[in-house]
Amino acid sequence: MESKDYPSSTYNELMTVAVRRDFREGAELLQSKGGLLDKYYIYKCLEENNPRVLKYILEHKILLLSEPNIYSTPTSNKQLKHVETCALHYCIRGSIFHREPDKVLDCVQLLLEAGADINMSDNNGRTAFMEAARACNRSGLQCLLDAGADVTKTDTDENSAIHNVMFGNRHIYNRKWINCLKLLLINKCHESLDAPGENGQTLFKLLLDNHESNLLWYLVTENCSLEGLDLDRVKDKLRFPDTLMLSKILFESGASNRQIEALIRRSYLDNKQSQMQAFHDFWKSRNLQSRCRREIRKCIGSGIRSKITQLGLPPLLQDYVIMKDLIPEKYFTLVMEDTDDH
Repeated sequence: MESKDYPSSTYNELMTVAVRRDFREGAELLQSKGGLLDKYYIYKCLEENNPRVLKYILEHKILLLSEPNIYSTPTSNKQLKHVETCALHYCIRGSIFHREPDKVLDCVQLLLEAGADINMSDNNGRTAFMEAARACNRSGLQCLLDAGADVTKTDTDENSAIHNVMFGNRHIYNRKWINCLKLLLINKCHESLDAPGENGQTLFKLLLDNHESNLLWYLVTENCSLEGLDLDRVKDKLRFPDTLMLSKILFESGASNRQIEALIRRSYLDNKQSQMQAFHDFWKSRNLQSRCRREIRKCIGSGIRSKITQLGLPPLLQDYVIMKDLIPEKYFTLVMEDTDDH
């Protein structure tokens, strides 16, 4: 039967069903009979991560990947905010409540193969890589990493991909944000670990509101700044049983001797006085090597482990500078836990 025998509203309803169910043959048939695959259906397809219909769209040049789309998302005050975005962003963002990771990855790869600009920013300055971070989409992050995404860009609020994990929708994804953050840290997806994001908050400060001591210890091994942090909270979150050893680590990480002494005084130790005396003896008897280490760490700043290797120092001296004599070996490595992906 000819397409003119059907009202356009019927085609629209059928096309909606075909797109939402990823029924490529149905979308193909409807378009051949006059149905229109316009932007509404295209972005609905991307939102729901339907790769079969998307592939058809890309093969027939129905979607221009560089062309922005205006769509509305509700803000916290329930008003509508218009955000200009492109296909890759929209695909990564998708529906935060109904995600199928394999389909998301299939759609991302299809868009990249079709020539999508991997580093295009929306009008918030966010790239698709940042959107994957906000959505706690580990497979999407890895796909974009492998495709050569610029991992050091920041958005209009100066948030890096790492900040976007922390400021995004991680409360929706339970513990999935942890492996996403680990992936970004392992791959050095930052200009500086001490770079402040929105509201001037560093990653160290943001992590103090969580209970992930291994992530905090990793930041300590990377010589992240303690400036402006509540050392009592840092001590509690690190959960290290040896108070004297922790005092030495925090001191070598930049805390002053007065701050450490105040920390010990406010602790609930039975041997508070002996701990105070032991730290005082340590501080007074430091040799030249120890004094140089503290100054070198202060000059190098965060990211010390990769920076120190560029100096050409002997391995034993490198290990001393990054405090392998004080910090347990297990804290120098981030391990992905599959249980955190569920």
